[in-house]
Amino acid sequence: MDSGDRVDIYTLAGEKVRTLEPDGLGVARWDGRTALGSDVVGGLYFYVVVRDGKSVGRGKIGLLR
Repeated sequence: MDSGDRVDIYTLAGEKVRTLEPDGLGVARWDGRTALGSDVVGGLYFYVVVRDGKSVGRGKIGLLR
């Protein structure tokens, strides 16, 4: 992944929870926290992979607490 690539995480209501930047291997890890560092509640979240300003992938993440 390039330096401008990112993964955006959203709630089911479409609110952005966090933006993740991939590491040197192209891996983005989410620790279950918001951009402000608060733990999110368990549930279903969506992610969008963005490359060069365009959505190139999306999916769901189930988070158990």
